Order: sequence, then structure tokens, then C-alpha cells
Amino acid sequence: MLLILAGVTVNLTLQDGGIFSRAQLAAQNYADAQEKELVELEQFDTEINDTINNVSLRITDKEELKDFAKKVNEGKTFVGETIVLWEDIDLGNEVWIPIGTKEKPFSGTFDGEGHTISNLTTDAEKEYQGLFGVSTGTIKNIGIESGEVKGRNYVGGIVAYTSGKIENCYNKANVIGKSIEMNLAEGLRTGRIGGIVGYVSGEGGYVYRCYNEGDISVIDDNSSERVYGAFVGGICGCNYGTTELCMNSGKIDLTSRNINSMVGGITGDGGDVSNCYNSGDINSMCGSVINCGDSCCGGVIGQTGGIVFRCFNIGKVGSTHTEHSSRTGIVVGGLINGECSECYGLKCDDYKIIGEIVGGGFTETDSEGHSFVVDSDSILKEKFFEKCGDLFTEKEGKIEFN
Repeated sequence: MLLILAGVTVNLTLQDGGIFSRAQLAAQNYADAQEKELVELEQFDTEINDTINNVSLRITDKEELKDFAKKVNEGKTFVGETIVLWEDIDLGNEVWIPIGTKEKPFSGTFDGEGHTISNLTTDAEKEYQGLFGVSTGTIKNIGIESGEVKGRNYVGGIVAYTSGKIENCYNKANVIGKSIEMNLAEGLRTGRIGGIVGYVSGEGGYVYRCYNEGDISVIDDNSSERVYGAFVGGICGCNYGTTELCMNSGKIDLTSRNINSMVGGITGDGGDVSNCYNSGDINSMCGSVINCGDSCCGGVIGQTGGIVFRCFNIGKVGSTHTEHSSRTGIVVGGLINGECSECYGLKCDDYKIIGEIVGGGFTETDSEGHSFVVDSDSILKEKFFEKCGDLFTEKEGKIEFN
């Protein structure tokens, strides 16, 4: 028998299979050594990358995620450090204790690396509910696949309250905010509820390239006939920084007895919004027992004093806010010295609209710029891709990020 090893031809005589068996063993040992070397190289590359990116923790399962949350909630901020999610995690619909509190927020970088959390369930009777409760850092590349995120006042699929950055995240869980009675004399408002974020604090807040598919609703606890208004958005309940390149397809239902509510397909109340797309229907009503005050409802944003640029709404926008300066618009509910330009909205005859693109302004300087109402979704999509075709694409009838 001829056996060729490393370019050398050897004549072998097979006797009882001994020589051939030893050759097989040598070949297997060589393959095992190569595999071991490859694993060691991958581990070395991981260690190098972790050092470069200052990765201090890799999370691989539910217990490790719970332990991480416990460390944050006990006071470890992880400032300057990066936490990486290494696997998809199923939380099994156990009541989740969010990562970070008002007193002890998460302040590092959490990178999901494209992994997901499923069956996320939170406590409906507590504030600051979401995967994260309070963050001053960066949360990115993580998706919520399923669950029911419930809570009072500050509720978001990814994070309830942040002054940091949220990038490339999505939520498919339903989000339910519960309003509670506040002191009206102090001018306080209740819920900040969003598919991605409940409340983004400060001008430094930034939400980028996120989408929501979960339905969002607000209920009251029937403790009073007067429940002060909620801020509700498909992406952010409130964002006084910037919301950019985001999409919402979840339905928004605000039927509790609210006054002065701010509701939008992307953001309820906030600053600048650009290159965003809403296809979720919005049903924003207030009970017959009270007037609606200065409520605002918009297909993209409920109320803003910032710039709304290249935003599109194909969802239906409905409201019974018809009294006392209430404003409902296909793209923007109310502008406060703001600007709305290059925005398009789909005409919806079966819903009650007070304005068209903009429901109403609070000052003489408000401007709609070159924004238009169109009669069909095909025309709106044509305009959308004309303006934003480098940022979005359509696959099997679904709008996606490029």
C-alpha cells in the first residue's frame, strides 16, 4: 500500500492493520491539534478585543443577566466598562427586576451584539419598568422579542429612563403604562411610556436606528375622575434630545381619562426628530367626564419645539381632542416655535383630524415647510424612498433599515 505523508511516499505492508491504525491515529491527533489551536486563537482574539473595548463582563444566560442586574442595583455603575451579551436569553416570563434604579443607574456600555431577550415581564405596580430601569450610559444592539412590559409612570421596552444613548435596538413586546393621580396644582404629568424608551432626559439624549413592533396602551387605575395626561410614543414617550432613523408599526391606544396628553407615533413630546417612519395606528381619546386641555396627537410626534425633518406617517391618527386648544395632526400634533419640513402623511378620512400635517401651533412662527398630505400609501412610499432611499429598504412589503 502507498501512503503519502507530507509529500513523502512510503510503501506500507498491512499486517493485522497495525501500521494503518497508527497512521489513522496520527492523522486524528494532527486534526485535534489544529482544532485546539484554532480555539486558542479565537479565545486570544476575544481577549484582545475585550481589552481594546474594555469589556469587563460577558453574559451567557439568564442567571448571569440577573446577577449583572443585582450588581448594578446594589451600586456598581460599570462606568467606562462594556458589558456584552453573548447569547440569546429567555427570561421565561418571570417578573423581571430592571437593571438600574433612579438612585443607582447603569452608567457603562451594554452591547447586545445582535442578541435577543424573550418573554420579558415586568411589575405593573412599580415605576421605572423595562429591561433597564434607569441608565446614564449607552445601550445598543439588543432586541426584545416577546413579553409584556408593564409599569407606572416610566415604562419602556428597552429602558424606562435614560440620559444616555440608545442605538440599534428593537422591541416586539407589548408595553402597558398605568397612570396614577398626581397633584394637578403642581403641574405634574403622569406616564412617560414608549416602545423603546419611556423618558430621555436632557439635550444629550440620543435615540438612533431603533424600531418598535409592540402595541402600546395606557390605562388608569380608576382612583379618580381626573388623571393628568401621559406622554406616549411608539419609540419614546419623551425625548428632549434627538430621535433619528427610527420606525414604529405598533398600535398606540390612549383611552384613559387623561387631560393634557402628548401622543405620537415616534415620540410623544420632545425635541428634534428626523428620518423617521410610522405605520402604527393611533387612537388617542379622553373620557367624557373632563375636557382634554392642551392635548396633542401626531402621527410622528405629539408636541415639539424642535425640528421635524423628513418624517413620514402612514398610520391612522384619531382623536376626540376637539376642545380647549387641543391639536391633532397627521405628522405633528402641536408645534412650539418649531419647524416641520419635507414631511409627508397619509390622508385618513375616517379619523378626526383638526389640522393636516400639523394640528396646530402655539405661536406665529410655526412653519410646515414643504410638507404634504397624500391620498394613497403608494404615493407616500414613493416619496419616502425618494427622500430616504439610502437609509431604508423594502423587503416583502416591510420597511427595513439598510
